[in-house]
Formats: sequence, C-alpha cells, structure tokens
Amino acid sequence: MNLESYIKSYWPELLITVLLILDIFVRVIPAAPFIVLIVGLQFLRLDINSNIFLCLQCLPVFLGAALNTMGISGIGGLAYVLGAVLIVYGFLKGETRVSLKGLAGIVPVVFVLLYFAISMMLSSGGDFAGQKLALTIKAMLFTWVSFIILFSNFRTVNTDLLGLYLVLFAAYLLRLSIDANTISGPAGLFDFAFMRVQTIDTLGYIPDVYYISYQFPGAYVLQGIGIYLMRYRRDHKIAFLLFAAGLIIILYAGARQMIISVFLVLVLWVVITYKQKSLFIVAAMVLLVPVVYLASTSLSTLFESTVEEGYVEGGGRGLWLMAGVQQFLDNPVLGVGFGRYNLLGNYDTYPHNLFIEILCELGLVGFVVLLAVFLVMLFLGRQNIKRYIFYFAGLFFMSMASGGMFDNIILFSLVFASISFGRQRSLTNGRKRLQYC
Repeated sequence: MNLESYIKSYWPELLITVLLILDIFVRVIPAAPFIVLIVGLQFLRLDINSNIFLCLQCLPVFLGAALNTMGISGIGGLAYVLGAVLIVYGFLKGETRVSLKGLAGIVPVVFVLLYFAISMMLSSGGDFAGQKLALTIKAMLFTWVSFIILFSNFRTVNTDLLGLYLVLFAAYLLRLSIDANTISGPAGLFDFAFMRVQTIDTLGYIPDVYYISYQFPGAYVLQGIGIYLMRYRRDHKIAFLLFAAGLIIILYAGARQMIISVFLVLVLWVVITYKQKSLFIVAAMVLLVPVVYLASTSLSTLFESTVEEGYVEGGGRGLWLMAGVQQFLDNPVLGVGFGRYNLLGNYDTYPHNLFIEILCELGLVGFVVLLAVFLVMLFLGRQNIKRYIFYFAGLFFMSMASGGMFDNIILFSLVFASISFGRQRSLTNGRKRLQYC
C-alpha cells in the first residue's frame, strides 16, 4: 500500500488524529465524550483479532481515562472482559486461531512468574511486594495472550490500521489530558512539553487525584509504530508519516525518554531499511537535533539538566538508580527480593531501569536465570525477530528509563509469544489446520 491509498483507506482515523492534535490549541472538541466516536470506529473498522489485542492491552487505560474524566470510574477494566468474550466468539466463528506452538510459551511465562513469587516469599521488607507481584502477573498474562492472538492470526490482521489506531489513541490522550489534568494547554505552536510541565505545576510530581500521565502518549506511539513495521517491505513514506505524527505528539507530551526512544527507533529503522545510504540519513538527523534543540526554548529547558549533568543526575533518576545499585551491591547473589526495593523506606517505587531492578531485587542468580530463559525463547523464535524488532526496541528503550517490572514485563511477553509466528499448526473451532502467518 502506497501513501495515497493509505490516506484514502484510512482517512477517518487520520482526520481524527489531526483534529485532536489541532484541538490542543483551540479546545473546541468535547474530548471525553469523543471516546464514543473513536471506540465505535475501532470496532467497526478493525478485524476481530485487532480488537482483541486492543481490549487486552490498551483499551482499559484508554477507556478508563475518558470515563474517569467524566466522573465515571471502574469501567475501563471491563475491556478485559470484552476481550475474553471476543476470543471465545472469534474461536467459535473460526476467525480467531491460536498457535499450538505459541501456546508452549506458557512454560517460560509460568516459570518466570513462579521465580518472582519464590523470591518474594523468601524475602521480607515493606508491604508492596504482594501488590507488585499481582500487577506483574496480570500484566504478563494479558499482554502474552494479546500477542499470541496477534501473532497467531498475523496473516489476517490489518497491521496498517491497528498501528494507526494506537497513534490515534496517543493523540486523544494528549488532548484529553488538558481536561483530566486541569491544565491550560499549549501557549503556542512551539510550546513543547506543555503536558508534562503544566501537569507538574498544577498537580505536582505525584498527584493525589486522577490524572493522565505524560508517559502514556509516547508508549502508545512506540507500540503503534512497532506494529506498523511488523510487515516486511513497508512503504517508507507511510513510515515517515507515522514517525512524524508520533514525534509531534510526544514532543507536546514532554516525556524525555519517550522522545529519545522514538528517535532511536527511527535511527534503527533507517539503518536496517536504507543500509548503505543510512549513514548519510542518520548523520543528517543527528545534525538536525542540536538545531531543533537550540531553536526551541521549551525543548532546551526540558533537556537542559540532562545535557548539563548527564543522564543519571540530569534525568532526575539518579536517586532511584543509585539506591538500586547500592542494594544490589549489598545483596549481590539473590538480591533484596522481588518487590523489596525501596527508596528511603518507600517500597512503592522502582529504580526506573529494568536491568538495575532485576539485579537489585533478584541478584546475579536471578539475572542469569531470567537472561537464560529470555535467550532460549529468543533463539526458538529467531526467524521472527525481524518482524518485531522495532516493537521490541521501543519497549526496551522505554524500560531503560521508565516503569517498573509490572510495566516492562511486556518485553518478556513479546519474546515468549514470538514463536507463534510462522508456518505451524493452529487450533481453530476445535479443528487443527496448517496456517502460514
């Protein structure tokens, strides 16, 4: 599909995305009720397996954000129930297949979760470990199932449109944040990072009331781009369009690690796609960075501390990272225990780096065990790495500076489910058949 046919085919989603971005300046769209149009289009336009994926991975937060803004709480989680209903319906209708080979991925899933549980039971400290384990189990199971469905039915999934919907979700959350976070919106076209800056000024770093995190738009953008790039020989113009739209959304959201992550995924895509020509393209991109940085006052302010003091101190992660490093040095073999990391006596937090979190809580033994399981599954699905490399890269870059294990466990889910790709037996409506994904 070329750019012209892409625009013709998906003009409703593209139009809504553009309108949402423009409306952060004029604010005439009733953002919260607008969810009805977006979700309605989603179920009308996307195939059943794409809808299952969104229900299990993204819709609970997306729907919950809109409803919470309208004063309706506790409804977003129903998206999980809807996803389960759609799986049963799709299975009975023969539209949803489950890879038998992919189901074998439940073995490493259970092993990893059991390892976390044993580590927690053999350690002590704080009262957050049980909650963290529950959140991690929930996240891993739902994301693993969603990937199994996506990969097992990959041949029939419209990844062009599914990826676009995730970018649309990001644009919607950016617009909705003005209402949910009670902020004023951008003061001008180049008022980048307005969502981050105004939210912190209004609600503080840890709000006591409901709000939309400035991390969310970037997370959706990275997943949307990753899904679009899963198919080989993607149209370069469309890819650049999604990268451009994603960067615009993330720049206004203002999450530094998300901005850097999208840029790094773009560099990776250019290197893999353009090969010999990539050196000149990447060089031009790198040279453009300081120009944009110096031209935008808001971006200069956003990255000023990072540029002057470095990633650890300037990025605002130093205290958390160094606490994790120290706790690892004090307990290098088995770590402090799953969910036992603490910062100045506060256990309800994390080091903001996946590697340090694993080393701190599980020690060298846990790190080696998890790495071994991860590499084995990576090897078993090695022929499929090219499909999900950009999706994985985006998640990986995020995990180096954001989220706890209950957020970043999706990296394991993705790799454990990747064996669902390819020519293999699939289960559908009680019958076995050969299918090529």
